Amino acid sequence: MPQPPQVGTRDDHFDVTTLADGSRLTPRSVAAHTLYENADPFHIIKPSGTLDTTHATYESVDERTVRVRGSRYIEADGYTNKLEGAELVGYQTVIIGGVRDKVVIERLPELLPMAKKYFDAKILDVFGGRVDPDTIDINYRLYGTGTVLAGTEPTPLQPQEVGVLITVTAPDQGTAHAISTFVAHASSHLPIPEYEGLVSTLAYPYSPPETDRGPLYRFTLNHVATGVTPTELFRTTTEEV
Repeated sequence: MPQPPQVGTRDDHFDVTTLADGSRLTPRSVAAHTLYENADPFHIIKPSGTLDTTHATYESVDERTVRVRGSRYIEADGYTNKLEGAELVGYQTVIIGGVRDKVVIERLPELLPMAKKYFDAKILDVFGGRVDPDTIDINYRLYGTGTVLAGTEPTPLQPQEVGVLITVTAPDQGTAHAISTFVAHASSHLPIPEYEGLVSTLAYPYSPPETDRGPLYRFTLNHVATGVTPTELFRTTTEEV
């Protein structure tokens, strides 16, 4: 396991040193940490104040140490506490596949939206109207065509093969798994106009291809509570030993 960096604090600066053998630390990697879960990298809200990095500088001391100067802490008016939270989105089943047929790859952008419309009707039919298609999310990620940059790929890609990640998210795991079974089957036999008959479009490395991921959460709360005492927001119990 990689070890966390070591921080040495001085009166007018602090040094960050990586402890892992064979690793190095750069000013960019240290400065980039101000972007971690922060909307503003120059004003980072902390308990009872804000860390102002507007005039911070990052300087290499050696290959493993970076010196930071110029950041300052601005105290808030009274005690504050930073709150973070997440909520349950649903339960997810994933399907991993791939395709190395140029005709299929070129057709996927138009075929997948059609498949989603088919799945909405299929959900109503299979579950007899007990499951609302609007509560189900079926998502395709085509790795090799710019998925990581989500539409902001600066150069056009012409992949020879594409990895396909299908995620099915539903209110409960049983529903997610049941829907994923016909999603996987239909996705592996998409109708390709250039081919006749029932052809295979996606190849799955596992059989059955469905893998349950369990509960899915999303980050929903990043808030600063003001006008509270240090213990007001937290449940406290005292035990005598």
